Amino acid sequence: MNLAILQKKTPRIPQVEDYYGGVAHTELSLPNYILIFARRTPEILGTLRKAFDHHHRFVLIVNLQTPGSVGIDRQIVRLGEGQSVLIFPHQFHHYLNLEKDDLNWLFVTFEMDNPASLAPLKNVRLDLTPDALRLVESLVDCSLRRGFKQHGVNNPLALRFALLLEELTKLSRVRPPPVKTTPHETQAEVFVDRVHQYLLSHIGEPFTLGELARSLQMSESYLRSLFRRHFGVSVGHYIRESRIAKACGLIHNSDLNFSQIAEECGFDSLYTFSRAFKRANGISPREYRQFVRGSPAERLAVRSENPLPGSPAPSSGP
Repeated sequence: MNLAILQKKTPRIPQVEDYYGGVAHTELSLPNYILIFARRTPEILGTLRKAFDHHHRFVLIVNLQTPGSVGIDRQIVRLGEGQSVLIFPHQFHHYLNLEKDDLNWLFVTFEMDNPASLAPLKNVRLDLTPDALRLVESLVDCSLRRGFKQHGVNNPLALRFALLLEELTKLSRVRPPPVKTTPHETQAEVFVDRVHQYLLSHIGEPFTLGELARSLQMSESYLRSLFRRHFGVSVGHYIRESRIAKACGLIHNSDLNFSQIAEECGFDSLYTFSRAFKRANGISPREYRQFVRGSPAERLAVRSENPLPGSPAPSSGP
């Protein structure tokens, strides 16, 4: 916008009737600990599996090139070019069915002191409007500027990203599209959906691989082969990570004690649960609860001493 256009618009602003009035903000909540990065190949996406399967942070995915699918809890989200989806903390997720190798997906991970403000975006796939894409472009431009640091204080970046989240929230309220592909577009998506349905329905039970295979009407050997082809990990690994994902959510959002959480997530003892949890996250369940329920300053101190997977320790400098 140039000066001439601005000169024509300002006279149209309504006259002030009350000089003690003005526009107020509601309860303002800004994103914090923002990380921006891009993924260009399916292989690199696969390396995110350990860091993001049960992430305590929000993960915004913007597909700029190459359609693919994201499994989020019980749903398969088909993400086309120019579409986005927001993954909430502790939503178990993974990637599949990428059509080409020349991927270009933008990721923004962050935390929110008031996560309820983003509730309208849960399980909603959005077509990005020109306004939303301009805001995405401004984030990318900010990250490309000389002197940009991934860690530290960057208020302009936080404000720009807050504007993007507000725009996405507005879009979700105006025309929220369905996210689940019906019918499934590929055999891979059918398989993943059936696995999810069984796994999340029996997560608190010590079921066997044979029981899972019978529910899918296939042999154990074929299940192992098909599973590794689509998920990139063994069935046992995936089941353990799913249980840990549920445990992370319960530790964060409930007052259940750790013995109750272990039982809810299918572990046969508190010892087994605690050992598996620390192996997956690097800290004990008790330390994790202190972390996710602490103040931003307390989380910063914990992360600096012992970073969680997928959460690089931010520096304290500007």
